[in-house]
Amino acid sequence: MKLSETLPSIGIQTLRTHNFGALADYAGRGLPLLLIDSGYQRGHPSSTKGGMAGARDDIEEREALLVKEGKHEEFNMNVLARLCMGIRGEAGLAGKDGMKLVKGLALYEAVEVLGSTREMMAKTAAERGEAGQEAGVDGAVREAVEIYQQSREKGRQQLTKVSREGLARCSEMMNQASDLMEADAMLKQWTLTNFLQPMGKVGKQVVDALLAQQHLFSGAQEYRNGELWMVVPSVESGVSDLNEVKQAFAAIIQRVSDEVQEECDAGSHRSVLSMAEYMQVRDMLITPTVHAARMNQAQDLKELINEIARAERLPIQNSLEGTHIVRYAWLVLDIFNWYAGRFKWISKILFALSVLVSTSLSIVTVVALNRPDLIPKDSLRIIVLIHSVLGSILAATMTFVKPTLKWQQLRGSSLALESEIWKFRTRCSRYSLGGKAASSIYAKDTEGELLMVVEEVKQHTLKAASVMNTSLMSSFDYTSQPDGKGRGG
Repeated sequence: MKLSETLPSIGIQTLRTHNFGALADYAGRGLPLLLIDSGYQRGHPSSTKGGMAGARDDIEEREALLVKEGKHEEFNMNVLARLCMGIRGEAGLAGKDGMKLVKGLALYEAVEVLGSTREMMAKTAAERGEAGQEAGVDGAVREAVEIYQQSREKGRQQLTKVSREGLARCSEMMNQASDLMEADAMLKQWTLTNFLQPMGKVGKQVVDALLAQQHLFSGAQEYRNGELWMVVPSVESGVSDLNEVKQAFAAIIQRVSDEVQEECDAGSHRSVLSMAEYMQVRDMLITPTVHAARMNQAQDLKELINEIARAERLPIQNSLEGTHIVRYAWLVLDIFNWYAGRFKWISKILFALSVLVSTSLSIVTVVALNRPDLIPKDSLRIIVLIHSVLGSILAATMTFVKPTLKWQQLRGSSLALESEIWKFRTRCSRYSLGGKAASSIYAKDTEGELLMVVEEVKQHTLKAASVMNTSLMSSFDYTSQPDGKGRGG
């Protein structure tokens, strides 16, 4: 795909490509998309308006003007469509009865029909639901066809008028030129003025015809922000006869004007705009995950790729649901850690008491055997009985409570859960977005994955640690507002 050759304001065109459907699908799914101008050549116009960001600004500005200034302002509508597309071909939206909506929309007609059709389809589908969606689309198509047919002839007349008036003004400006320098200035002004105007195609025809006469005209490169913007025709330095320049220019204007009139009379002079392709490209250009770069700007391209790579790993921010899920995970982790520490101390205390009882009983037994006179027999029986009872109680407590098992299980689960939380926050392992960070759909998938893991770890821990029927998880209210002491907030 080549960029920046015919639409310098956005740096994208559809020359020799039919892949915009797939690209728009990728962009619609939130996948980062980098359009690289691999066909950059010196002499071709290049983007100077910030790549895709500039394109979005252009489109938003033009659409705002359309709404503000009304349907009669064909200039803004044409520029909007020209910014988006340069496609020639036929496309249409077929209704159930087989009629087609578009077979060659003029630019200003396309904007009106496309917007109306989309709104009607969405409204009808919402009202009738899924069952009646097909019928709703069919009705929207019929209404859109009526809009198209009503404006078609009027639009053709406007197109012819604007084209011929623009060419007439151009010819009049050249006739008023009194010297070659003034002719040069006029050519530059007219070229820059008409470069992105509705009749930009006509302007390009004139410029190409001028540059073809190399004995009279030559191309001067126009730069903006240090980059080649376009090639402006100027009078060749060796030319001295202004009348010859004027005559050649007038002949070109007359020829192009006649061609425009013939095409308009035949109904073929129109920038054909496919509904599907127009909406695909428009959606791409307003999607924040679509980026553009040129091969000749290696450093900018490198920085852009690094930026996209970072965007693939980490989203700009978590959603509200994701924030609550992370908070919930941290609170479950805090509960596990708190109870793990509690059972750890219980385990150590019971173990110390068991050692103390066993050691005490051993000492008493050794003393009684070596010095029978020190401990009376009745006292010895009571001491042995007490030690046996204490040992049995401690053993029964450790067997029933299982503090060591709970401590180890809760500690292991807390470590595993903390690992999952950090994997989610760094978007690693199962939480890797794989280039889908900008899409809320895929972001919600990873958030749901974390919630599922937290629930699995929690349920497994409750079973393995034998605390399923206890009030362990009700000790903390993780639905209340955080107090700032824990990591859950």
